[in-house]
Amino acid sequence: MEPAHSLPYDGARPHEFTLPQKLDVFATLATVWAPHLSPSEFVLVAWLLGNCIPRGKRSGVYSIPQLVDGVPNHREGGMWTAGTGLSEKTVRRTVASCLDKGIIHTARRRAAARSSPGGRPRHRSAR
Repeated sequence: MEPAHSLPYDGARPHEFTLPQKLDVFATLATVWAPHLSPSEFVLVAWLLGNCIPRGKRSGVYSIPQLVDGVPNHREGGMWTAGTGLSEKTVRRTVASCLDKGIIHTARRRAAARSSPGGRPRHRSAR
């Protein structure tokens, strides 16, 4: 299976990115991808990369509210990271646009406990 990012899957475990690899990801975003992205797409992709790559992860699961408002730190209070600064409407539109372009992949949560009363999932997670 081909990963969504340009790095080949080499069996590396999380936190095995070297500093030059981490820097290369952001340099590629800024120099290669940026001309092909709208401003909101750039913000979303930069936010996703900024919350995955520095932690050594190749992907992450984030809900729409987390993309908008940030990721709360439930153990210690406060926030792990701030949101994108985009409105919910813009985040939803931008996620759809990035999906259409094949930049990100999403998965809907299927657990009944996390569903809205109508049976549909409340959140769409961006990866």
